[in-house]
Amino acid sequence: MKKRIIGISLAICVGLISPIFAAGTSFSDVPKTHWAYSYVETASQNGWVAGVGDGTFGVDNQVTYTQLATMLVQAFFSDELNAYQGPSDTWYTAFCNVANEAGLFDGTAADGQIQNDSVVNQPVTRYDMAQIMYHVAVDQGFEDPSAASLAYASARIQDFSSIPSNYQYAVLYSYAKGFLSGGQNGRFNGGNSTTRAEAAVVLCSLFEEQESLLSPTYNNSNRLTDNSAVTEENVSDLLRELEAEYPSFDQWNTDRVYTSKVLGRGSGEAGFAYMLSDRVFGAISSYELDDPEDLRVGDLIYDDYEEKYGLILSVDTRNETVDYATVDDDNEIDWDGWCDFDDLSDMTTRYPDEDEDNDQGDEELTNGKPTTERNVSNLLDDLMEDYEQGDSWDEDDKYTSDVLGSGYGDEAFAYFISDEIFGDLEDSSVREPEDLKAGDVVYDDNMERYGVVLQVDTSDDTVQYATVEDEEINWSYWCDFDDLSDMTTRYP
Repeated sequence: MKKRIIGISLAICVGLISPIFAAGTSFSDVPKTHWAYSYVETASQNGWVAGVGDGTFGVDNQVTYTQLATMLVQAFFSDELNAYQGPSDTWYTAFCNVANEAGLFDGTAADGQIQNDSVVNQPVTRYDMAQIMYHVAVDQGFEDPSAASLAYASARIQDFSSIPSNYQYAVLYSYAKGFLSGGQNGRFNGGNSTTRAEAAVVLCSLFEEQESLLSPTYNNSNRLTDNSAVTEENVSDLLRELEAEYPSFDQWNTDRVYTSKVLGRGSGEAGFAYMLSDRVFGAISSYELDDPEDLRVGDLIYDDYEEKYGLILSVDTRNETVDYATVDDDNEIDWDGWCDFDDLSDMTTRYPDEDEDNDQGDEELTNGKPTTERNVSNLLDDLMEDYEQGDSWDEDDKYTSDVLGSGYGDEAFAYFISDEIFGDLEDSSVREPEDLKAGDVVYDDNMERYGVVLQVDTSDDTVQYATVEDEEINWSYWCDFDDLSDMTTRYP
């Protein structure tokens, strides 16, 4: 899977590698009032660019094919670069070869010319910048712009009719996606060169697109994306919703590369299957299966006979067949695929591994199960049924935990719930809110009350917790990370 490189120090300069400046350095030629200031700072902080050696960024310097290739490979093709074993005649040879292998130079002046130093060290034209951005977008699996946005772009670019036909779609795509903008007087001026400032803007735009579309972030660890339990019934319910969203015969862009943080990168029907799996399981980890009889709804398989990846919809153990969702040879979504057990390989599931759970906890919860977050969450669900939302809890009643101590009201409730789950397991402090888990005890400084953590949302820096308010049990309180203190865990 391709990875973004965050915090690396890459020196991009004109014609040579410059001394490396610290990430986040402000450059003397890019004051805060400069139109590209925020983009240059962002690109610098992410390690995609550095200065030219004299405290300046070289904001108006032209960017060559070698320099642009280096930026893009470091930002989007780090795995390929790390695996590269080809020649390294110059500082840019590896970067250009990786970029070329990824197809970034296709249809540009550098196409087939990566060994020609006199070509690859020339400034990148705006035409070629658009072409290269388009190739990055396709490789990374970005969504295509709408027909309306493409039409709007063509109407806004006054010199569109003069753009060579081989560049027209790339220009429209880059304009409609906001990767590039028009030049003076609404003209694209594709023959003009591209500056380092413009390259910083492009990199930031691509990064934002990748963040929002290519690598969706999920934070669930023991439940499905709709917060339901990981059961076949619930998985089937989610898949029925996805079938309505992506019905059979709809087109799937097989050039699109989908990146799953759990499953990796996949194109074509593999990308479709990975996307469906992520929409159901989110951040839940995966592991391989050996026996087709162990397959369940939502598992991933490869059909050796059809040479297609798919996501399981049903399993018929009597006839030894499976039904699965996939993409057919006409690039149409197909929810009616099927194959025999004998044709299956690369079987992957994301249902929690019970055997793995049994190895995770050295000490048991009150129900005799290992101390895992999934098992803690299950106990919390049971307690939620026993002590329902709105039930009374006397603020004057004292509760004493042999481990946590004594407390009244909300503090007593939190200690009681914790003991009901963890029994006599020892406690320890949690230093960072990001490390909290279901069942941990926290104090909300803003509301001035104790609670038991139900779930942690690291994307929003918030936690949901159970507490007592006005002598009533409340299982739906939320607070920000910044409001938390006295964070305590009883996980070993």
